[in-house]
Amino acid sequence: APGRPHALRVQPGRGRPLLGVGGGSVRRALVDAELARLATQNEWEGLVIYGAVRQVDDLEELDIGIQAIAAIPVGAAGEGIGESDVRVNFGGVTFFSGDHLYADNTGIILSEDPLDIE
Repeated sequence: APGRPHALRVQPGRGRPLLGVGGGSVRRALVDAELARLATQNEWEGLVIYGAVRQVDDLEELDIGIQAIAAIPVGAAGEGIGESDVRVNFGGVTFFSGDHLYADNTGIILSEDPLDIE
């Protein structure tokens, strides 16, 4: 379907978080409730979106953690694209495939090694 990140359509999450990078743009939402439901069905643990989301009331009802920089009612356009297992840098942080990511409503922690936190 148009606008869907490729990884959510073809890869099982296996309890991992998905990092969605939209260049920090808040002009169109990268994630909506339908996409977040698909992520849940494919066993993604959470979504960290460097961009916007929409349908936040519906997102709140889903059993998946979502962090984004903004919300906007305008949905994504275009074909689902993306790469997997690539280094990503935003917000002054470089994310590597295999890093351990922990998040809650107060923020995100990134570590090369697993942390004993709840």
